[in-house]
Amino acid sequence: MFGYVTQNPVNFVDPSGLDPGDQFHSAGEAAGDAINFSNPTSIKQNLEYGGYIVRNSNGTYSATYPIGGSTSGLNLPKPPKGTVADYHTHGASQIGYDSESFSKEDIWSNAIWGIDGYLDSTELRRAIEKRVNMSKKIITFIVSSLLASIVSASDKLPENGVLPNEEAAIRTAESILVNVYGDKILNQRPFKARLENDVWKITGTFHCPSGANCKGGVATIELNKRDGKVKNLVHNK
Repeated sequence: MFGYVTQNPVNFVDPSGLDPGDQFHSAGEAAGDAINFSNPTSIKQNLEYGGYIVRNSNGTYSATYPIGGSTSGLNLPKPPKGTVADYHTHGASQIGYDSESFSKEDIWSNAIWGIDGYLDSTELRRAIEKRVNMSKKIITFIVSSLLASIVSASDKLPENGVLPNEEAAIRTAESILVNVYGDKILNQRPFKARLENDVWKITGTFHCPSGANCKGGVATIELNKRDGKVKNLVHNK
C-alpha cells in the first residue's frame, strides 16, 4: 500500500510523487530526487541515509531506496549492476562535524568502486538555487571519485591541492556541469581555466559564427584548488 514511500509512511514523505526508483534523464536528477526524499527523515533522526544511482537499460537513471546508517557513517552493500554513483545525506548539523563535505571514507569508497558521489549540502544548495534556474529537486553535489584518485595514501590533501593543474580543474568542472545541465553543456568546449587566489575559475566558450547575431551565454564554475569544493556556479544568458 505504501510502496511509494518505501513501505514507511511514518518516516518518509514524497510530496512530489517522485520517490526513489522513478526514472530520470540524468544521474544528477535521480540523486537529487532521492536526497530530497531522504533528507527530512535524515535530519529529523540525525542519521545518514543513502543508496545508489543505477543506469537503466533504456538509458534513464534511477535511485535505489535509501538505507539508514548512524550519526556519523553509512555502510552500503555492494553496488548493484549498472551503478554509476551513490548518494547520501549527513543528517542534522553537529558541532565538530563537517556535514557540508565528503568524508575521507566517502571519497575512498567512491574511488574503490569507481563511481561518482552525491552529497546533500545545505551551504552549496543555497548557492546553486540562488544562482542557477534549476528544478528544486536537484541537489548540489561534488563529483568525489575524480578527486579521490589524486588524494594521497596518507589520507591528507596533497601539498599542491587536489586540483593542482588546469587539466584536473577542467576535467572536474566538466563532470559537475554535465550532471547539472546534461551533455549539451559540452558544446561549450573548450573550457578555459584561470587560477586566482587558489580558486580555479573555469569558463565555457561561446560559439557564434562570424557576423551572426547570437544570443546566449556560457557556464562558469569556481573550484577550490586545495580541496575541490564548489565555490560558485552560474550560467550567463
